Amino acid sequence: MAEEVGYNELVLTKRNGGSIEDIRKANQIYIAARGNRQRAEGDHREWQRAERVTLFYDEARDLASRPHEAARNMLSIGAKELAVRCHGQSQKAIETTINQWLDRLAATIHSAI
Repeated sequence: MAEEVGYNELVLTKRNGGSIEDIRKANQIYIAARGNRQRAEGDHREWQRAERVTLFYDEARDLASRPHEAARNMLSIGAKELAVRCHGQSQKAIETTINQWLDRLAATIHSAI
């Protein structure tokens, strides 16, 4: 608000053919108001970070990708692991083995969250 008022005053002073001193004074007021706004925004961002209200993009991306990485790692070895464990087993034993493996996958994803 103060920045906008300062800017409008600067523009008016220039349009009305104000003296160099008047333009300089209006410009200083505008620059001071802009600096105050920027400092206030910076203080607010620091407060948000201190209170853990917000995250940086990289932090949010890492948090969101953690469960996917865990699942991808397990799925990449899943076929080999299950093939060895299920070879020569009955249908019921294979289903039990796969269900146990899927439960472990779900637990891994849940623990990564």
